[in-house]
Amino acid sequence: MIRWRELSKEERVRVVKGIDAGVGAGYWTVAEACAEFGVDRSTYYRWRERVARYESGDARALDARSSRPRRHGRRKRDDVRGEVVRLAKTGEFGSPTAIARYLREQGTSMHPGTAIRILEVEGLYGYVSKVDRAGNRRKVRGLL
Repeated sequence: MIRWRELSKEERVRVVKGIDAGVGAGYWTVAEACAEFGVDRSTYYRWRERVARYESGDARALDARSSRPRRHGRRKRDDVRGEVVRLAKTGEFGSPTAIARYLREQGTSMHPGTAIRILEVEGLYGYVSKVDRAGNRRKVRGLL
């Protein structure tokens, strides 16, 4: 099997054009042409679309790209993270749940668990020593 990253741009175009020519002339079916060139059929269709974009002027269409996501789907924007930290430091809110509720009321989607994770990273949430009604000291999680 041919790997896209191992081919130069010219070779990529040549492979796609070779398969297209063989299929267009009636020599092969797409499956047979792909087998001849050592390319998976679904890969060929993906490459063909990229070559078409390249030929229509998109110079980066044939560049090898990382399969790594460009951003984490659940990561909050830095301004939202900063707002969570700012609200925790004001002392107006007694818990991350209250902060998340306030932000939801302001129109920002926020789960309490997300607020907790942000505050833990910033060192503003963790185990706190509290005294219960019976006078016993207990460690509970809360805002620091």
